Order: sequence, then structure tokens, then C-alpha cells
Amino acid sequence: MKKTLQLLIVAGALATAPLALAQDGPAKGAKTVQLNGLYDNFGGFRSWNLNIGGSMFFSDVLEGIGGIAYSEARDGGVSTKATAISLGANYYFNTNMAQVQAWHPYVGARYARYNFSGGGMDGNADSWAGAVGAHYFLREGVSLNPEFRFGRVKGGGVSENQTSFGIGLTIWLN
Repeated sequence: MKKTLQLLIVAGALATAPLALAQDGPAKGAKTVQLNGLYDNFGGFRSWNLNIGGSMFFSDVLEGIGGIAYSEARDGGVSTKATAISLGANYYFNTNMAQVQAWHPYVGARYARYNFSGGGMDGNADSWAGAVGAHYFLREGVSLNPEFRFGRVKGGGVSENQTSFGIGLTIWLN
């Protein structure tokens, strides 16, 4: 919990930095820094996850994403911990991302490679998911990012559907 609080303080400090987004939205090569929290449900386990990552735009509507995650699930006294490396992509429906106090929706795909330990889920597992989300710009260069995912986790003693809801803070860099 203490580490999570420290990460949120650092993210808040970054959010106050004067980061500008081009007036016509992200161009090829634009980058972001992201801090996300997710609520997962799979196989009867419910967990909170902390994800730190970044992205780069390959065009004005296509974004590639990468990150690392840590999660811990507890269910009926059983505890499972996991770390993950994730990759993904988003397709945006509009290109005017500079508009503050507006929603900027996207659809995406996600892949994560988990390393589970404890709770009978020792080993590695792969997760594939579809994503639907949006960025809501609080100010220029800073957005909140709610996202819903539905997919499947398989491997390491797990073969379950997975649903996730998360919200993140995104810092847009030029």
C-alpha cells in the first residue's frame, strides 16, 4: 500500500508538469506515460492490479502500448500474486485529442504474460483481451482513462474468462 501511495504521488507530480499536446492531436511518434489500476475477476478470484506503462502512436489514430503490472488476489483466505508484461494497441475514433473536457473513445486489443505464484496457480499464463475505453482530458496533456476488458486467461493451472475494469492517469508527451 505504501508503494502504491508513493507511485500515485509521483504520478500527481508529473500531472502538474507543463506538458503540451499538439492542437491537432497526437501525430506519429507521440508518446504517453500511463499509471492504471484495474479490478480483475477470473476463476472466482477478484484482484486489484497496478500497471505502469507507456505508448507510442504509429499514426494519428493507432497507438501501441506496453507495460508491467503487479497484482494480488485474495479469495477465502487463498492468496495469489502475479507479475505481468503486457502489450496492446488502440484504435481511436477521432484525431482531435487536444480538446479538453471531452471524451476520446477507442477500441483495443491486449496481451499479457503473467507469472503466478500461490493459490494453486503457480507458473505462467497468457491473457488475450479486447478493450473499450476513452480518454477524458482534465487539462491539456493530462487525461483520465476508464477502460473495460473482456478476455481469457490460460496456463499455470488457469483457464478462465477474465473481465476487467480500470481507470488510469495518462500524461501525453510530444
